[in-house]
Amino acid sequence: MTSVCAIVVAGWPATAGLWRLAAEHLWQTTLLVVMVGLLTLLLKENRAQVRYALWLIASLKFLAPYSLLAAAGSYLSWLHPLGAENWEISFLIRGPFGAGAVADTNAANGLSFAARLAPVVLLGVWAIGAVAVLFFWWLRWHRTKSILREAAPLTDGRAFDTLRRLEKASGTKRRMALVSGAINLEPGVVGIFRPVLFLPAGVSEGLSQEQLESILIHELCHVRRQDNLAAALHLLVECLFWFHPLAWWIGARMMEERERACDEEVLARGGDPRTYAESILKVCELRLGTPPALMAGVSGAKLKERIEAIMSEQPARKLDVSRRAFLATMGIAAVVGPVAAGVLSPRESRLEASAQSAAQSGTKYVLGEIRIEGEVHDREAIQERILNEWQGREYSDASQLADSVMREGVRIDFQGRGYFKAVASDPVTQTLGLKGGKQGIRVVTSVQEGAQYRLGTLTFQNADAGKPLSIPAETLREQIHLRRGDLVNLSEAHEGMERIKKLYSAKNVEAEVTPEASIDDERHIIDAIFRVKETAKGS
Repeated sequence: MTSVCAIVVAGWPATAGLWRLAAEHLWQTTLLVVMVGLLTLLLKENRAQVRYALWLIASLKFLAPYSLLAAAGSYLSWLHPLGAENWEISFLIRGPFGAGAVADTNAANGLSFAARLAPVVLLGVWAIGAVAVLFFWWLRWHRTKSILREAAPLTDGRAFDTLRRLEKASGTKRRMALVSGAINLEPGVVGIFRPVLFLPAGVSEGLSQEQLESILIHELCHVRRQDNLAAALHLLVECLFWFHPLAWWIGARMMEERERACDEEVLARGGDPRTYAESILKVCELRLGTPPALMAGVSGAKLKERIEAIMSEQPARKLDVSRRAFLATMGIAAVVGPVAAGVLSPRESRLEASAQSAAQSGTKYVLGEIRIEGEVHDREAIQERILNEWQGREYSDASQLADSVMREGVRIDFQGRGYFKAVASDPVTQTLGLKGGKQGIRVVTSVQEGAQYRLGTLTFQNADAGKPLSIPAETLREQIHLRRGDLVNLSEAHEGMERIKKLYSAKNVEAEVTPEASIDDERHIIDAIFRVKETAKGS
């Protein structure tokens, strides 16, 4: 997962933040599902409704990234971001030895065609999979609608009277429609907001009155619990996250636990375990098919285990105080944690007011922390070098501080270690608090460092073709303290060019040094040519 995301981020730097959020959402959700799985094992002796609720939360987590809660928390933050801009910076211009600041992102990345195509391919594959799953569920729902169209409404008879009596006894205000059809399908509830109970023709004649009541109570439980709504939400999860095996595993667990939860409710309402078990087996004996999409039936998964649980006549344990407290703590932490993170990472909506307030107070800004995200080597060492170098530097504006750190710190550090195609994006600045009357600032940026390049050949030529250099090429080469095989260091290259100019100046000659480079992206080698324009002073 990490390597794929790295390719995608590198191939599409303009949306690197979105890919990063998607990757974070996937691993966070996966972790939550694993935790829920462990909790259900811990609660296997407790009520099925508790386990079902946990699986439902795990399902909904796919649709609710923590970033949404963090964004909500950011509006409550007392920390004010300052000087934050959306940057898309490449530290390459006119070749690796240029003195530039910003260049075309794709050129700076030096990405291969395959890397640039990776995001498009992944999005295409995801879209095809999502459409295929959606089409599959649409076919199943179309079958369900066909069943309802062919079914005839029931307005009297034993099944109708029993259903109405049970609805009245349970306090159900809204009456559920009852239909019947000559289709080999088990009884089931269809629909979400206007549920319809389907009974196959002749099923009531094949069941005793007690068995029929057990089946109908089971279906009324599905309606009261809104199981079809939960199933529809999880269908959406399976469509959007079809590639995630845990999304499908959760669906099976939800199906299993919801049926057991209904079993427990039927027995809790006074149902006879033997009669109820016989009614379920009778439905299976009649060889009635399983319900299609968005139809909550009665048979469900792991039928043998369900029958054994029903006949055991051992009621599920209620949650004791310690387990209730544990689940409540976990739930609160799951919500409060992201909100707290948002509080500590305020939105830029407060930028203008904070900047104006700081400007009026004459506050000086200093670098208090730098955080470099992305796949970066020696991250801690880079952050420490920049932080140490900026000790004692003061700025009258937070944006000036951020600009200085990015261009003079981050850019030079990466270019000094052969990463001349490094790309930094989306820096954010946040206040850390006053220290010694100065406002500390945290600078956060994401960097894609790219490949590390080494020096190949280093050649000096006179800019005027055919003319020899007045200073031997070997002497000029010694001014640039880089040798073949060394990591390309742009700072050293520029300092060497200045030394060359001083060398010529001592001979009363003005020198204009123009660097050129031949870049081998496969071997990560740079061959450099320095063309020197010699002009006698005063001429």
